[in-house]
Amino acid sequence: MYLARHLLGDLVHSWESRDFREGAPVGFLRYEERGEGIAFLSDALTRLMRLEPNATVAVVARDSERATQYYRSLKQAETPKIRLVIHQDFTFSAGIDVTEVLQVKGLEYDYIVALDIDRQHYPNKEESRHLLHVVATRAAHQLWLINLGETQTSSLLPDELIERGELDVPLTQVMS
Repeated sequence: MYLARHLLGDLVHSWESRDFREGAPVGFLRYEERGEGIAFLSDALTRLMRLEPNATVAVVARDSERATQYYRSLKQAETPKIRLVIHQDFTFSAGIDVTEVLQVKGLEYDYIVALDIDRQHYPNKEESRHLLHVVATRAAHQLWLINLGETQTSSLLPDELIERGELDVPLTQVMS
């Protein structure tokens, strides 16, 4: 929730909310070579499905065109239990839904993988803040943010997340 509040910045109404809980750190990964990033993501999702076959995962792109491209790449990499969701045709079952930001609003997944967290797809604008906030608040267990390609990481992310590759803020720090 710290990340979600950070993304909204001065758009946050109140930091006093008590909806915080301990959880896995937010992960940030960057691959300058898209193929290497897809291979990593496919391997990580394959391992996750093997370890947690009942998990729900959303791989979230900024728009439906990018979601379709990622779906095809992950399907080609033989990622298991993968589905493309473009028109709210969710199955609400275990597996991996590749979709766009606007499709996941109001839903919850065990794991969220947000793609293309760069300045092109998420510039420093109010709309981008809201969309990244939506993505950041959909994960019940863990959120991964991934930037593939030679693009600059979105300036909406906290510096410590980009520098360390993870954001693990103790609950006591968030509440103070």
